[in-house]
Amino acid sequence: AADAAQIATPTDTAQIAVPTDAIRVPVPRYSARVVDTTGTLNSTQIASLNEQILALEADTRAAVVVFMLPTTGEDAIEEYAMRVFEAWKLGDTKRDGGILILVAKNDRRMRIEVGQGLEGSVPDVLAGRIIDEQMKPRFRRNDYAGGLEAALNHVGEAVRGNAPPVDAEEHGVTPFGWAFLASLL
Repeated sequence: AADAAQIATPTDTAQIAVPTDAIRVPVPRYSARVVDTTGTLNSTQIASLNEQILALEADTRAAVVVFMLPTTGEDAIEEYAMRVFEAWKLGDTKRDGGILILVAKNDRRMRIEVGQGLEGSVPDVLAGRIIDEQMKPRFRRNDYAGGLEAALNHVGEAVRGNAPPVDAEEHGVTPFGWAFLASLL
């Protein structure tokens, strides 16, 4: 028994596999409508996205922020988006009209978080469609500015009331849906 205790040293337990990104990534202070801590966007691209956001805000009073970071660490993208949304207090307190477009570049995850005041204009199914159809294809071609611009265009159309109605069933049953249905049988 004494030999076993000598074998299990503290350094052995420290070698248990822990992902290197399993840290709690702090939410930075709010500093701009376009925040890129990855260095992916150049100053011209940031300025263009900022102009697009300012025009949307002038038309709709929706507070929109784009935030690119390397990783959300131990948090799922949804959890980190909520932390950012709450810390930055997006949208006014009366209308709760904020929108966060969050990109965790190294995690290859995206999220469009919408305040309650705009959920009718930008429901989750529409936000998911914008990610799948506008952002992902451009990001795969390393066109991050183009993906964000397209997302802002589509979010803007939705907030202005110009987006076509969204039918959650339009794309049929997802693979997860089929797995769920199979589990019921």
